[in-house]
Amino acid sequence: MREMMIDLETLDTTHEAVVLSVGAVVWDDHMMVERFSRVLDMNEQTAVGRTINQYTLIWWLRQDRTALQEAFSPVRVPVKTVIDSFNEFASGHMAEGLTKFWAGPATFDFPIWENLCKDFGKDVPWSHKQRYDLRTAVSALGYSVKKYTPTVQGMPHIPVHDCERQIGLLNAARTWRRDE
Repeated sequence: MREMMIDLETLDTTHEAVVLSVGAVVWDDHMMVERFSRVLDMNEQTAVGRTINQYTLIWWLRQDRTALQEAFSPVRVPVKTVIDSFNEFASGHMAEGLTKFWAGPATFDFPIWENLCKDFGKDVPWSHKQRYDLRTAVSALGYSVKKYTPTVQGMPHIPVHDCERQIGLLNAARTWRRDE
């Protein structure tokens, strides 16, 4: 069964936040299948009223230089192009058995992406029944995040790297539960 983890980097914490970048990783059991990563045009988003928070900007200034360079790359892709590419990516994997979309937390990434799609007249590839929350699942499995040692290295706040670490955490929680 294929699953997808998504992660967004934003300039606010509201559902109307400007999305800097999106990452997604599809996996099947413990094997990574494919990655998706794009950096979105910010000007198009502010033109339709999406928000930037000064405290989030200050937070970004305290992040690692590599993450900053990706998040604020001058090479950006038009929003509709990113959404269409993401939907094609997801649809292709749904044809191959993708049934679950994960985010950690689902209350952050999914509503922001859904709102962005609405603002640009686009659909999302998932239904409400296909959205899953990483934090809830890990907690329900009785696993402690403190037990987890990431097996995948990468820069925090680069969405694809965050997805890979989150997949590792979910798989560790699932394995721990099975071995208990």
